[in-house]
Amino acid sequence: MKRNLKLLIDRKGRRFLINVIPGGKSHFHHGTILHDEILAGKTHIVSSKGAKFVVMEPSLEDYVLKMPRRAQIVYPKESSRIVSLLDLKDGDRVLEAGSGSGSLTLFLGRAVAPSGLVVSYDVRPEHQAQAIKNVEGWKEEIPVEWRIGKVEEVPEKSFYDAIVLDLPTPWVVIPYIKDALKPSGRIVLYLPNIPQITRAVSSLAENDFVNITTMEILVRNWEIDGERGIAHPEMRMVSHTAFLVYAIYLPST
Repeated sequence: MKRNLKLLIDRKGRRFLINVIPGGKSHFHHGTILHDEILAGKTHIVSSKGAKFVVMEPSLEDYVLKMPRRAQIVYPKESSRIVSLLDLKDGDRVLEAGSGSGSLTLFLGRAVAPSGLVVSYDVRPEHQAQAIKNVEGWKEEIPVEWRIGKVEEVPEKSFYDAIVLDLPTPWVVIPYIKDALKPSGRIVLYLPNIPQITRAVSSLAENDFVNITTMEILVRNWEIDGERGIAHPEMRMVSHTAFLVYAIYLPST
């Protein structure tokens, strides 16, 4: 049963993700929120201590940033770019290695739903258990098949439209998983440092991958206030979290 998730934002911009149930209550240091007020359709509510909140539907990004995690997540700025690079659409099949906490799985699964499939591997059952809880906790159905084991043992051949590897040594598995990818299929590697990238890029080139591209995603928000004549970058910037390596599988015929 999917949860009725709502996002509460206070006057300072702080965000709180709650599961709304009939008769339920959410307790914060600035008071208690009655769920029945939200279920009644109110979009502006006041806590028992007078704190004001706006109520809205959470985006997938909101959910991912607030959900529990046992492993470091792939952040939405990379996840959305990965979906774009892989050119995912309804009906596609994606092989994911490294379920993590399920953040990237959610973005991949939503992109290929309802008739597509994400097959997600992880060697750590405790990590995948958290990923399963997080994916099942989202308000939409996400088509995922979970597998515990090594991705290099994947049995399918020319089956997947795309592959994502979030592994510390992807160059080890690339020779074994390339045959699972359809010709002209796309792959993205998620890697935190340059030494990993150099080895991974060499492995891709040696295994019939072309158009190999490495990038990082940087996000800088701006503060704009027309009345005060303010227009400048915010002091805090969402900078480097990881590198993405993208390539296309084009085996010789």
